[in-house]
Amino acid sequence: MTPDPRGAASSRRSAATRIRIGLIVAAYVALTVWWLWPLPVQLADHATYPDTPVAEVSADFHLITWALAWDTHALLTQPRALFDANIFYPVPRALAFSEHFLGYVPLFAPTYLLSGNAILASNVLLFATFPLCALAMYALARRFVPDGAAFLAGGLFAFCGLRYQNLYHFHQLGTFYVPAALLFTERWLERARTGAVLALATVIALQLLSSFYLGYALLLLYAAYLPLALWRWRAALDRRRIVGLGLALAASLLPALLASLPYLEMQRLGLVPSARGAETSALFTMEPRFTMLQVRHYLTEGGVGLVGYVLGAVALLRGWRGGGHARAVALLACLLGLLLACGLRVQLFGVALWSPYALLFRWLPGFAAIRLPFRFLVVAQLGFALLAALGLTELCRCLPQRLGWPVAVAALVAALAVAPARAPHVLHAEQVGARQPPVYRWLREHGDGGALLELPVGDAATSSRRMVLGTEHWLPMIDGYSAYPPLTRNYLRRLAARLPEPDALQRLIDSVDLGWIVVHLDELDEAARRVWAKGHVAGLELVERWNDELLFKVTLPVADDRRALLVSTTRTLDGNPLAPVATPCTGSLQVLVLDDRAQFPPGAKLKLGVQVANASAGTWPGLGFYPRYLVQFAAAFRSDGKLEGLPTIAPLWVDIPAGETVPVLTEVTAPTTPGAYELELGLVQDGKPLEACGLTAARLGVRVIARPAAAKRSP
Repeated sequence: MTPDPRGAASSRRSAATRIRIGLIVAAYVALTVWWLWPLPVQLADHATYPDTPVAEVSADFHLITWALAWDTHALLTQPRALFDANIFYPVPRALAFSEHFLGYVPLFAPTYLLSGNAILASNVLLFATFPLCALAMYALARRFVPDGAAFLAGGLFAFCGLRYQNLYHFHQLGTFYVPAALLFTERWLERARTGAVLALATVIALQLLSSFYLGYALLLLYAAYLPLALWRWRAALDRRRIVGLGLALAASLLPALLASLPYLEMQRLGLVPSARGAETSALFTMEPRFTMLQVRHYLTEGGVGLVGYVLGAVALLRGWRGGGHARAVALLACLLGLLLACGLRVQLFGVALWSPYALLFRWLPGFAAIRLPFRFLVVAQLGFALLAALGLTELCRCLPQRLGWPVAVAALVAALAVAPARAPHVLHAEQVGARQPPVYRWLREHGDGGALLELPVGDAATSSRRMVLGTEHWLPMIDGYSAYPPLTRNYLRRLAARLPEPDALQRLIDSVDLGWIVVHLDELDEAARRVWAKGHVAGLELVERWNDELLFKVTLPVADDRRALLVSTTRTLDGNPLAPVATPCTGSLQVLVLDDRAQFPPGAKLKLGVQVANASAGTWPGLGFYPRYLVQFAAAFRSDGKLEGLPTIAPLWVDIPAGETVPVLTEVTAPTTPGAYELELGLVQDGKPLEACGLTAARLGVRVIARPAAAKRSP
């Protein structure tokens, strides 16, 4: 038989395409190695995050790593109990105190299951986000521009300052699903092939399950983009395309809706802020001066850079008659991303303008929990990258075709070369392998499901690091870290900080079913170290000692069982109802600063003694752990009648019975600006001041003075 020349030519084209794609993948991987260096050679036992005294920076990295490991562990062992994570014991649905990150599990789980190393799996995921983002953007841009220009779009989308500066928030880097969703929509509307609509449903579902920020970013972009796509393909629209698109969107939303049910329950109980609560707790992150600063920083240092902007300008000035759809999509993404990043109000030339963000904030379910609007800049980055590719295509029209690739590579190299200087990545050694304390391996073998408390209680960085170490044994842990920790955590930590006092240990055992206590002697102060180092504590049995680590088994029996009340949503720890206070709620507060000073430095902690008098007919519930119906302190500072900052809320940690006066200790933070202030201290329930129904709040004059300047040394 005579060979089919058309088949041979097709085979050669396919081989050439595979080689070209392979080279593109290799180039993006090489760029990732350079971009993340030196992390790629220390993936197994190091993490990258800035060197900063802010504990939440490293805590966020460890929180995400722990959550991904928990997701993998729970889905394989107890999928129905996925949200009942092992932190903040004994609170149910503990995973819902932060994001669940389920959309990243398919990329995290293989490495974790093969190695058992959560740090390695996180770093592999972090690494993978860069070539995946570049390839997804390349594939989308390739529908509109030649190979070389599409390669540039992928490089600009993935390798930008916005992503470089947020490596420790690596769950925000999984933006490859965004261009992929637009790509598969275009393919489905064009040819209506089943594979395209299945891929569309999959990528939207995974993006929604990956991150609330990125999920909302994709939904808002898609809602704006879809009318453009439908208009472009209007001549081809038929029942199959419309029904398929609707089914894909419905199928992609269903997993996210199911995963959102625990969060809605948390919001009902007051553990996750509603729109009203979030608006008053967002502090400066929603202020126009902060959001506009972030937008300006992105445009000058975090985006596509000078080369990208010049090429984007070329795209807008030329060629609208050809490729107008791509330009419209790119421009829409740019404007939408910048608008969302401005937050509740857009501030231009000193004037704060209304933004539709305010409507989303108030009416879109769950949107109020978003505290950092600048993360929506990922939408703008997609638009600017696509505009740059379109601009490069216009410039290359007057050049020989063979120069398309060299010019595109040169443009990407130039864009990266003229970008603002980037600080080197800081690597931190992690406690894995031989560095892992042996106590965690012992607990894996012998812990028998007992709940674990580690002492001393630490800051956010310490708590989150112990969460990752806890992936070795998966025992329930009293402590933990998240964006919105439960009040039980604070209560139990207060008791734990007093150990080994007998009264504190008994109250702790009465409140929670505790099995083990690990004491890290090297983290204690000298006095506490001497006490614990003896190894003799009534109610605890010293089981094992490894240098500076002691493991105790709890043997103290329960005396006054309050364990069920600790997690009750209807009763306080003293058994009183969590319900609206009786009206009228007459009573008063009298406050005394427990400090000999008459003046305080900016930001000082003011310890207060408060006499809380309840003259009403019902008990005020204060010793509860679900904010719904909980009576709490509300402190505010005023200067010349104007409110300074936002009121701060603090627990009472005690029920106030009817007709009684109870002394309570609390503290507030002084303003950071020197001056004379009036401190107003009242009580609130569900955000509503009890002054409205009869309470007399306390008022106290407070003077804040500037810190004395440091004395200059003589030469």
